[in-house]
Amino acid sequence: MESIMEMLRERELSLPVAQAAVVPIGEEGKSGALKAAAALRRAGIRTSLETGSRRLKKTLAAASAKGIRYVVLVGSDEAASGVVRLKDMRESKESLLSMQEAAAMIQDQPY
Repeated sequence: MESIMEMLRERELSLPVAQAAVVPIGEEGKSGALKAAAALRRAGIRTSLETGSRRLKKTLAAASAKGIRYVVLVGSDEAASGVVRLKDMRESKESLLSMQEAAAMIQDQPY
């Protein structure tokens, strides 16, 4: 067992970077964010769900630093309207899209 543990410590483990991060805006956006993350995962998109209580600016900076290209923002307005705000961190563009449109856009772009 010890030799296996030593071998695992020596081996570099590289996990794939998420293609998208889902960020709830306020308490009202949490259920919409969970639904958005589930929809992206069903579409085969590697997705992280931000659950911390950091400020939005810091959360976006952290996603960018991790190399995550797309951030899906879900607030109370978006959840009520059935849309999400898709932010392309590389292009610095933001769009208001349906969940299906957002998933298609993420799938179509190289990360």
